[in-house]
Parts: sequence; structure tokens; C-alpha cells
Amino acid sequence: MRPVVLSFNRKEVSIMHSKICDACLKSGIFCNSCQGKIDSGEVSKTELDIAKFLFGLKDRIKSLEEASILKVIDGRAIIIITEKGSAAKIVGKQGSVVKLLAKHFNKPIRVVEADDAKNFINNLIVPASAAVNVVYADGKECYRIRVLKNQKNRLPLEPDEIRNVVEKLFSKSAEILFE
Repeated sequence: MRPVVLSFNRKEVSIMHSKICDACLKSGIFCNSCQGKIDSGEVSKTELDIAKFLFGLKDRIKSLEEASILKVIDGRAIIIITEKGSAAKIVGKQGSVVKLLAKHFNKPIRVVEADDAKNFINNLIVPASAAVNVVYADGKECYRIRVLKNQKNRLPLEPDEIRNVVEKLFSKSAEILFE
């Protein structure tokens, strides 16, 4: 997977494998190129809104200049998936950036580093815990996420949302079992 860099010290911001120019982020009026990327679904509305918001904070919060975001998933909570080492930059000192994001978007914000699949899945579903296995069937790999039945209510997201996030990020099917 090619990393997507949200870098504000360059002329462009990359989101979801596409580039949105600074002028478009700043003005909110999109050039034909950026509008095409939005219309085609390369950049979701939530990702664009997050990018605009963080772009507005970059002058006050210098750590955002080197933050790298791989994907933004909008569900019951907004999940910001970062490159390894970028989560702390997005969270900010004492959670300052995440608090601003949560207040602005009126949703809980989760920042999770994309590591290997097993670590990522375990970090995504905290405070619940799970066993993650790779199942090989019919020449394909599938992530099997096993959660204890008594921890189902502790999941921060719906099981379908978790499955969708894992499938989108790692391009492999996933299933969640409650045992």
C-alpha cells in the first residue's frame, strides 16, 4: 500500500492517493482537477473536511506539518488512520488536536497507527481485545477477528464498521466472530 502523506509544508496535500492543492483547501473552491478527484470518490467529504480543518490549524500547531494520514473512515466515530509515528502528531499535546476535531465534527475521534494488521486491529478495537488470525482458503487470505462474546459491548465501532475498515486498509477480506 502506498502511503498517503498529509504534509502542509509542501504545495499539495495528499489524501487517499490523490492531491488537493493548497489553494483549494484554503478557499473551499475547487479547481477542475481537485473537483474531479472529489467527484470520483478518491477523496471523501469527511477526508476533505478533516484536511481543511487540520490545514487551518497548521500555523498554530507545528506538529501537524509532518503528519501523515493514510485514510479517514466516517462511522459512529471518525477514525483517522495514520502512518506509523504520526498518531501523536495528530492527537497533539494532551489530546489538544483530537479534542478540537471532536468538538468541530461533533463525533468521537479515534487516531490509529497503521502497523501490521494484527496490531492495527487490536488498537482499533480497544478497550475490547481480540485474537487475529490469517486464514488461507481458496488461495485467498482472510483476517479472522475473534472477540469474546462478553466483550462485544466494549467494541468502539459496530462489527461491520470494523470489518469494512480492515478490508479497505489491507485489501483483504475480514470476518468477526464472537465466541
